[in-house]
Amino acid sequence: MDTQHNKWAQGYFVDHPQYRNRDQAWKDKMNEIESFLVRPYPTRNAICKATTPEDAKWIASRLNLAADFEQLTHDFEMGKIAGWELIEYVRKALSKI
Repeated sequence: MDTQHNKWAQGYFVDHPQYRNRDQAWKDKMNEIESFLVRPYPTRNAICKATTPEDAKWIASRLNLAADFEQLTHDFEMGKIAGWELIEYVRKALSKI
C-alpha cells in the first residue's frame, strides 16, 4: 500500500539558516516545545498541542492510520483493491494497538 499521503508527525525543531546564530540551549528548548505539537509537515502549522510529547506522537500515528484507512476504502470503492486487503489492513492495525 502506498502511504505517501501520510505526513502527520510529532513536531520537531527545524534548524533553518536564520537560526544559525542561536545557541544550542535555545534550539533544545524549541525542540522541546515542538515535541508537544502535531503537524502535517515539519514547517506547516500545528493542528494541536498535546499534553505530553508521547500524546503528540500517538495522535500523529492515529491520524496516519485514519488517512491510510480512508485511502484504502477509496481504493476498494474504485475497485483497485479487494475486500480481503482492507480486512487484512485492519487486522494488522489492530494488532499494533
